[in-house]
Amino acid sequence: MWTVLVALLLFPQSLGFRVESGCMKWRHVSNPVSGVCCEVCHSGNRMVTECGSDPTGLCEPCANGTYVAESNAMFCSRCSACTAPQRVKTPCTSKHDTQCECVHGFLCGDPSCSFCIKECGRGEEPTDLRSCRPCPAGTFNNQPHSRCVKWMESCPEPDQRVTTPGTAFSDIVCSTEPDRRPTTPQADLSPRHSHDSVGFVLAVSVVCTCLIICVALPLLVTSVWRRGEPMKKPQDTQEVLAGQRSVSDLEHCSFCFPQEECGSISAASLISHGDDKPFELVV
Repeated sequence: MWTVLVALLLFPQSLGFRVESGCMKWRHVSNPVSGVCCEVCHSGNRMVTECGSDPTGLCEPCANGTYVAESNAMFCSRCSACTAPQRVKTPCTSKHDTQCECVHGFLCGDPSCSFCIKECGRGEEPTDLRSCRPCPAGTFNNQPHSRCVKWMESCPEPDQRVTTPGTAFSDIVCSTEPDRRPTTPQADLSPRHSHDSVGFVLAVSVVCTCLIICVALPLLVTSVWRRGEPMKKPQDTQEVLAGQRSVSDLEHCSFCFPQEECGSISAASLISHGDDKPFELVV
């Protein structure tokens, strides 16, 4: 780097920095000794003397490593050197000083970039000591190398609330609270929704019909089969009924006294036997 800088300073003409010497603009005077007086020197020339007989000798170019910024300056200034973290942007010539710039991660501290300061990122802010510090509590910075600013104290709208708290990189985030009142869903009247609804209803109808058939058919078959089966009374019941009829017949016989079975007993006999033992009713 220094080798390149020295080469540029020592060989300006070979690199195209040709400097024209002498006075660029002068005026004639009545004094025969002075002859002319220079008003403006060529760029890169310092003024040696204001008046003289030869305009070309009134100004001369600055020596290597020096420059002149003003056209009528009497002295040339020494070229500036770029120091880290600076680097040469434009080398020095007799017409202007060296222009420096800062390497990545640093910024120029003034318009002439005479010094560099560290570039602060998001969540940081620069200090007077050319360094960076984190944003204080309650502040944020979302821009490179900027000052931290305070969070909003509250949401701008009355119906908004804080959904995301502030950080060193962002402000608070507000959003409108959702309406918690019950709402009636609106039916989608689009053709696609209508076709889907019809298909769903048809499928449900088919399933319900199949279930009804599967349940009702066995019940119907069982009911018909039971109606066609003859009514049979148990054998024990028939025997009991037969026995009841026998008892009834006996009761009828005892009270009626049929002559074929009980006719041999006469009324006189009953009276004669009644003297010996009391009358007994046979049931």
